[in-house]
Amino acid sequence: MAIWQFEFYLRPRSSVLKKHGLVPAVLEEDRTIPEMLDFDIDQEFPNYWAGIEIAKPALSRINARMDPMPSWSEDAVMFGSPEGSKIEIWNDDFVCCVDATCNDIAHLAFCVEIAKELDCLISLKGNGEVLEPEFELLLDRFENSIARKFVMDPRKTLVEHSFSFDVDDAGNPVKK
Repeated sequence: MAIWQFEFYLRPRSSVLKKHGLVPAVLEEDRTIPEMLDFDIDQEFPNYWAGIEIAKPALSRINARMDPMPSWSEDAVMFGSPEGSKIEIWNDDFVCCVDATCNDIAHLAFCVEIAKELDCLISLKGNGEVLEPEFELLLDRFENSIARKFVMDPRKTLVEHSFSFDVDDAGNPVKK
Protein backbone atom coordinates (compact mmCIF):
# COMPACT_ATOMS: atom_id res chain seq x y z
CA MET A 1 0.00 0.00 0.00
CA ALA A 2 1.28 3.45 -0.90
CA ILE A 3 0.91 6.36 1.52
CA TRP A 4 -1.63 7.98 -0.84
CA GLN A 5 -3.90 4.91 -0.71
CA PHE A 6 -6.68 4.85 1.88
CA GLU A 7 -7.11 1.19 2.77
CA PHE A 8 -9.89 -0.67 4.54
CA TYR A 9 -11.31 -4.16 4.82
CA LEU A 10 -14.78 -5.62 4.36
CA ARG A 11 -15.65 -8.01 7.20
CA PRO A 12 -18.83 -10.11 7.06
CA ARG A 13 -21.12 -8.88 9.84
CA SER A 14 -22.22 -12.44 10.71
CA SER A 15 -18.63 -13.60 11.25
CA VAL A 16 -17.70 -10.56 13.34
CA LEU A 17 -20.78 -11.13 15.52
CA LYS A 18 -20.00 -14.83 15.81
CA LYS A 19 -16.41 -14.18 16.90
CA HIS A 20 -16.97 -11.15 19.16
CA GLY A 21 -20.63 -11.44 20.20
CA LEU A 22 -21.17 -7.83 19.17
CA VAL A 23 -19.80 -5.30 16.73
CA PRO A 24 -16.59 -4.09 18.40
CA ALA A 25 -15.40 -0.50 18.04
CA VAL A 26 -12.00 -1.79 16.88
CA LEU A 27 -10.68 -4.97 15.28
CA GLU A 28 -7.22 -5.27 16.80
CA GLU A 29 -5.95 -7.41 13.93
CA ASP A 30 -6.55 -4.51 11.53
CA ARG A 31 -4.46 -2.08 13.53
CA THR A 32 -1.03 -1.35 12.15
CA ILE A 33 1.65 0.00 14.38
CA PRO A 34 4.58 1.53 12.48
CA GLU A 35 6.88 1.08 15.47
CA MET A 36 6.23 -2.67 15.47
CA LEU A 37 9.37 -4.01 13.83
CA ASP A 38 9.06 -7.48 15.31
CA PHE A 39 6.03 -8.45 13.19
CA ASP A 40 5.43 -12.19 13.45
CA ILE A 41 4.80 -13.54 9.95
CA ASP A 42 3.41 -16.74 11.48
CA GLN A 43 0.87 -14.87 13.62
CA GLU A 44 -2.64 -16.10 12.97
CA PHE A 45 -5.49 -13.71 12.27
CA PRO A 46 -9.18 -14.54 12.26
CA ASN A 47 -10.55 -15.55 8.87
CA TYR A 48 -13.86 -13.72 8.86
CA TRP A 49 -14.52 -15.09 5.36
CA ALA A 50 -14.25 -18.79 6.33
CA GLY A 51 -17.20 -20.62 4.82
CA ILE A 52 -18.51 -17.50 3.09
CA GLU A 53 -18.28 -17.15 -0.66
CA ILE A 54 -18.29 -13.75 -2.31
CA ALA A 55 -21.64 -13.47 -4.01
CA LYS A 56 -21.39 -13.75 -7.79
CA PRO A 57 -23.43 -10.58 -8.38
CA ALA A 58 -20.87 -8.62 -6.32
CA LEU A 59 -17.99 -10.12 -8.31
CA SER A 60 -19.81 -9.32 -11.54
CA ARG A 61 -20.32 -5.70 -10.46
CA ILE A 62 -16.66 -5.33 -9.50
CA ASN A 63 -15.51 -6.88 -12.77
CA ALA A 64 -17.87 -4.64 -14.76
CA ARG A 65 -16.56 -1.49 -13.05
CA MET A 66 -12.86 -2.24 -12.68
CA ASP A 67 -10.21 -3.78 -14.90
CA PRO A 68 -8.75 -7.08 -13.69
CA MET A 69 -5.25 -6.59 -12.37
CA PRO A 70 -2.51 -9.23 -12.52
CA SER A 71 -2.34 -10.85 -9.11
CA TRP A 72 0.99 -11.53 -7.48
CA SER A 73 -0.63 -14.52 -5.74
CA GLU A 74 -2.75 -17.35 -7.08
CA ASP A 75 -4.81 -17.00 -3.89
CA ALA A 76 -6.19 -13.59 -4.86
CA VAL A 77 -8.26 -11.92 -7.54
CA MET A 78 -7.37 -8.26 -7.99
CA PHE A 79 -9.02 -5.36 -9.76
CA GLY A 80 -7.93 -1.79 -10.42
CA SER A 81 -4.44 -0.36 -10.35
CA PRO A 82 -1.55 -1.35 -8.06
CA GLU A 83 -0.75 2.27 -7.19
CA GLY A 84 -4.31 3.62 -7.48
CA SER A 85 -7.77 2.49 -6.42
CA LYS A 86 -8.12 -1.27 -6.23
CA ILE A 87 -9.92 -4.22 -4.72
CA GLU A 88 -8.19 -7.44 -3.68
CA ILE A 89 -10.30 -10.49 -2.95
CA TRP A 90 -8.53 -13.28 -1.09
CA ASN A 91 -10.00 -16.49 0.32
CA ASP A 92 -9.59 -14.94 3.79
CA ASP A 93 -9.73 -11.20 3.13
CA PHE A 94 -11.42 -8.44 1.13
CA VAL A 95 -9.24 -5.35 0.78
CA CYS A 96 -10.28 -1.99 -0.69
CA CYS A 97 -7.89 0.85 -1.52
CA VAL A 98 -8.91 4.33 -2.59
CA ASP A 99 -6.46 6.57 -4.45
CA ALA A 100 -6.37 9.88 -2.59
CA THR A 101 -4.30 11.59 -5.31
CA CYS A 102 -7.32 11.76 -7.58
CA ASN A 103 -9.84 11.98 -4.73
CA ASP A 104 -11.58 8.84 -6.01
CA ILE A 105 -14.86 9.37 -4.14
CA ALA A 106 -16.74 7.26 -6.72
CA HIS A 107 -14.61 4.24 -5.79
CA LEU A 108 -15.19 4.93 -2.10
CA ALA A 109 -18.96 4.96 -2.72
CA PHE A 110 -18.72 1.80 -4.84
CA CYS A 111 -16.93 -0.05 -2.03
CA VAL A 112 -19.67 1.01 0.42
CA GLU A 113 -22.30 -0.37 -2.01
CA ILE A 114 -20.44 -3.70 -2.19
CA ALA A 115 -20.16 -3.79 1.62
CA LYS A 116 -23.92 -3.28 1.92
CA GLU A 117 -24.62 -5.91 -0.74
CA LEU A 118 -22.45 -8.45 1.09
CA ASP A 119 -23.72 -7.38 4.56
CA CYS A 120 -20.23 -6.39 5.67
CA LEU A 121 -18.79 -4.02 8.18
CA ILE A 122 -15.85 -1.81 7.25
CA SER A 123 -12.63 -1.98 9.25
CA LEU A 124 -10.01 0.70 8.70
CA LYS A 125 -6.41 -0.28 8.20
CA GLY A 126 -4.31 1.65 10.65
CA ASN A 127 -6.55 2.12 13.64
CA GLY A 128 -8.84 -0.91 13.12
CA GLU A 129 -11.95 1.23 13.64
CA VAL A 130 -15.12 -0.62 12.67
CA LEU A 131 -17.75 1.30 10.71
CA GLU A 132 -21.20 0.56 9.44
CA PRO A 133 -21.21 0.66 5.62
CA GLU A 134 -22.40 4.26 5.39
CA PHE A 135 -20.88 6.53 2.77
CA GLU A 136 -20.79 9.68 4.95
CA LEU A 137 -18.96 7.85 7.75
CA LEU A 138 -16.34 6.44 5.40
CA LEU A 139 -15.98 9.73 3.53
CA ASP A 140 -15.24 11.50 6.83
CA ARG A 141 -12.49 8.97 7.67
CA PHE A 142 -11.11 9.28 4.13
CA GLU A 143 -11.01 13.09 4.29
CA ASN A 144 -9.14 12.91 7.61
CA SER A 145 -6.79 10.08 6.62
CA ILE A 146 -3.02 10.16 6.30
CA ALA A 147 -3.53 9.43 2.59
CA ARG A 148 -5.50 12.67 2.07
CA LYS A 149 -3.18 14.65 4.33
CA PHE A 150 -0.23 13.39 2.27
CA VAL A 151 -1.86 14.52 -0.97
CA MET A 152 -2.63 17.95 0.50
CA ASP A 153 0.82 18.50 2.11
CA PRO A 154 3.32 15.68 1.50
CA ARG A 155 6.26 17.20 3.35
CA LYS A 156 4.30 18.05 6.50
CA THR A 157 2.66 14.61 6.54
CA LEU A 158 5.96 12.77 6.13
CA VAL A 159 7.55 14.81 8.91
CA GLU A 160 4.59 14.31 11.26
CA HIS A 161 4.37 10.56 10.64
CA SER A 162 8.00 9.59 10.22
CA PHE A 163 9.92 7.42 12.60
CA SER A 164 13.66 7.31 13.14
CA PHE A 165 15.44 3.98 12.99
CA ASP A 166 18.98 2.74 13.44
CA VAL A 167 20.35 -0.44 11.91
CA ASP A 168 21.84 -3.26 13.99
CA ASP A 169 24.98 -5.24 13.02
CA ALA A 170 22.88 -7.63 10.92
CA GLY A 171 21.30 -4.76 8.98
CA ASN A 172 17.93 -5.04 10.70
CA PRO A 173 16.03 -1.83 11.55
CA VAL A 174 15.92 -0.97 15.24
CA LYS A 175 13.81 1.88 16.62
CA LYS A 176 15.90 4.69 18.13
